[in-house]
Amino acid sequence: MPKKEKQPNICPVCGSKMSPALITHTQPWGNESFEFRNVPALVCSCGEVWLSAEVTDRMDEIIKSKAKPKEYHKIPVFSFSEFAL
Repeated sequence: MPKKEKQPNICPVCGSKMSPALITHTQPWGNESFEFRNVPALVCSCGEVWLSAEVTDRMDEIIKSKAKPKEYHKIPVFSFSEFAL
């Protein structure tokens, strides 16, 4: 039987309590990115996000299966370093 993954109750960054939430997560995959909505996660008020291995493995399976997305959208991409301050 696989060992159950331990979920953090305390944020490893700031020490505050992590709370369950549904988030929108962008999963990089090679040269592409896939957006997942309503992803179960633990989040902290400092902005730290924790996704379980079960959730990330399932996202990988969905991408590999070439499932039909709910929708598509394009976003502009900039290289910030090209726009010196």
